[in-house]
Amino acid sequence: MPKPHSGSIRAKAALLAGLALAWPQAGMAEDWAGSLAPNAPVERFSIYNFDQENGWRTWKLEGRSAVIGQGGAVTLSDVRLRVFEASERQSETLLIESPLATMAAGKGSIGGPSEILVIAEGFLLTGEDWTWQTKERTLLINTKAHAVLEMSLGPILE
Repeated sequence: MPKPHSGSIRAKAALLAGLALAWPQAGMAEDWAGSLAPNAPVERFSIYNFDQENGWRTWKLEGRSAVIGQGGAVTLSDVRLRVFEASERQSETLLIESPLATMAAGKGSIGGPSEILVIAEGFLLTGEDWTWQTKERTLLINTKAHAVLEMSLGPILE
């Protein structure tokens, strides 16, 4: 017997298409958010973004589930955001993991109050209450920030 699923396939496809198209352009578009059934989860999602100039992959967002809420905010669980070098090498430059995050409609950001783990060449960051700005490619960790550096920061900290 097939396993029942929450929400329609159309709603899930619209959610993924909306995330993929609207999020990198500074936020989620209100027009697609209204067409989805609130609280209908999309399970095991993966979304990619590509450089508009050359078509290189710039990031991949994946997680266990995505649920659209009132006002277009999308709650994500077991989030993993991989940021890539937009070049032929396509090397991963940054990995962000968090058990829970939210993408707010129209803001072009992802974040949340839960824990975050950030791994990149030469450093590791942890903390809570964080925000990743997609256009600026900046990360703000507001509380319990902790950094482990595996590199020199100049003559003062060598």
